[in-house]
Amino acid sequence: MRIISYISSIIITFFALAIMSGCKDSEVVDDGFRTTMAKASDVKLNKVAYWPGDPVNCSFTLKNETNYPMDIREVKVVIQNLDDGGCILTEKSVASHIQLESGQSVPVDAGTLYTLPAALKPSSFCAVKFLLDFEDGITTTIDGTYFRAVNEQSLLTYDIQKLDYQGLPVYRQIGDMSAGFGVLKTMVAFGQGIAATMEEAPQGGTYPVAPTPEFLQRSVRKTVELYNSEIGPATKIKRVVIGTGIASVSYFATMMGAAYLPIHYLVSANSASEVQAILDYSNQNGYASYATLGYDGSMPGVGVAWIKLLDLPEEYKQFIKDHQVEEVYIYGVGQEGHGESYSRRVLTQGTISNEYAPGSLYILYTNFGSDADIDALKHRLYDYNQLKLGEGQYISDWESGIVDDQITNISGSAQAMASVKAYTIETDDMMALYNISSFLTLQYIKKNQSKLQAPFVNGVIFNEYLTSHPQYEAFVGYIPLLYWQFNSAASTVERVDGYLKPAIAGYFPDVADHLHEGYFYLNSNMRRYEFYDELMARGVSSENIRIRQSVDKWNPEDDGETEEYLGHVNHKIGSAEEFAYDIIERIGVQKYRNMVKSMEYLTLEELRAICAQVENMRLVEH
Repeated sequence: MRIISYISSIIITFFALAIMSGCKDSEVVDDGFRTTMAKASDVKLNKVAYWPGDPVNCSFTLKNETNYPMDIREVKVVIQNLDDGGCILTEKSVASHIQLESGQSVPVDAGTLYTLPAALKPSSFCAVKFLLDFEDGITTTIDGTYFRAVNEQSLLTYDIQKLDYQGLPVYRQIGDMSAGFGVLKTMVAFGQGIAATMEEAPQGGTYPVAPTPEFLQRSVRKTVELYNSEIGPATKIKRVVIGTGIASVSYFATMMGAAYLPIHYLVSANSASEVQAILDYSNQNGYASYATLGYDGSMPGVGVAWIKLLDLPEEYKQFIKDHQVEEVYIYGVGQEGHGESYSRRVLTQGTISNEYAPGSLYILYTNFGSDADIDALKHRLYDYNQLKLGEGQYISDWESGIVDDQITNISGSAQAMASVKAYTIETDDMMALYNISSFLTLQYIKKNQSKLQAPFVNGVIFNEYLTSHPQYEAFVGYIPLLYWQFNSAASTVERVDGYLKPAIAGYFPDVADHLHEGYFYLNSNMRRYEFYDELMARGVSSENIRIRQSVDKWNPEDDGETEEYLGHVNHKIGSAEEFAYDIIERIGVQKYRNMVKSMEYLTLEELRAICAQVENMRLVEH
């Protein structure tokens, strides 16, 4: 595999997950003037991620960029753990008595610098620097490159764990965000269980997945492995949906009986080079892909990148064949549906001019390149200052968007397989893909009335981003209103009358006529009490508003505890726990599982009708 290196002086610091001690007593010094005189270029390691016992080999080139001769007494290579205050893991003399004329360069083969010990903590990030002693007595440090130290405890791709709680299957997501969440909720539908949102790491946000070159390959294979373990390796599935993890994709999968295969996966990184290494490995090994790299405010100290498939990988094709899939749906916001889209492309010697070309890497600016944006990126991506970047531009939304090339390639690959038809849910309107969840649920309930108990609609559930329970909601008659929690409470509540009430009227007119007299469940963390006030102002009775008590998590052991939030004392019970207790104590686990398993999925014709009802959306057959 080709090792990525930057042909410039690379300033490296890095994030790691609390590394062991065992540092050497040595000081890496820096003289700003001397650093501008000597440059290290073409810095190469034999790997970008090392396992215990792997040797770390290094080569580089030193260049005199002054107009005067340069005498270097000794060159040392230092490996540091910057997360431990710059702790020196090793220091090795690799060259001595080098004389360089103005503009002259000399290659240095440093050989094996270090053998990775087993004691380093998982996913540690280590920097390689060059310590130069000049004949005139001045010592300076040149930044070089870095590597990731991984072991069996490192999280190298996302995972979904399954456990049994009083006979009810409970699923837990470790790592990734929305794409993993889509797989999580699809597995819940296949297994007739329940799941909270993704597990929160101790430092906040989702558990970071360490960047190794094989990341995309591992993630694709993990998804196939999870489904095959849940439903069997050859069980017929009529449909597959391939797309981003936009909030409604789990509703589509649940109501259509489809397996959701992510079109991208989330990895954590502290440099653009780590992400570029993933792209290089992936594109060289049959996983055509590009990436967007930015940051998420919930994940301190680390950048995150969506590694995006440009075509069906072989594992997905085999999954489609093994499960006798007949219909493949492409799902996401269209290329022109700009949301979190402002970016600058990373330019390298091999940059292809075409947008979204295989191997392309874009830096995403959540706040349009503001000072706060750049500061957040610099604190997470330690080679940011050394990146050569193109002009600012708007690209497809980094988390929800799909590009035209993906649609063309994936639909073509799908239809090249025997007896497979490909379709795209086409829209550039992000909100349309939020709203479709309500129509899917309503049609699903309408179709399965004979298996459900009246009244078939019992209220509206406000589901903030990445909290939803599609199967349970349909069973008990909650119609979802999906929303982005950073929008105002007023604008979100206005959507009840703006689109939801007319949608319900199309299926259950009597319910729509008395919607504000019905129940509202606030499956919300942020703004939950603002929603309460807004609903009250619109005539909803306080007795008809139920507020989720706590964050959506799975931890029944703390249910008896309380917490204070905005002056309110609540029990530590999230929606997943509350709904699980309802299934266990009121409905009955076996009854619930049998009934949802017997439900009929929606058809292609019913989906066509739904897409025609949702504003700014259409179903395209390829």
